[in-house]
Amino acid sequence: LNEGANLISFPYDGAYAIEDVLPDNIQVYITGIIGQGLAATQNPNLGWIGSLEFLEGSKGYWFKVSEPIEFQFINPIR
Repeated sequence: LNEGANLISFPYDGAYAIEDVLPDNIQVYITGIIGQGLAATQNPNLGWIGSLEFLEGSKGYWFKVSEPIEFQFINPIR
């Protein structure tokens, strides 16, 4: 992802908690996630806060990142 806002989709069926599908080592670089009518902000002490709690399959999200990063979602289907 590039620094700033990036529009990406969540590639898995179902809904999964943000912290369960994002690798721990990149969460500090994601400052916010915006979905349709929902948003979450990364708080260093509290984790993800806001109305967006889950990422849903085939939906698009704006990921706001503080610096360029590469990542893959953690596969929630085990």
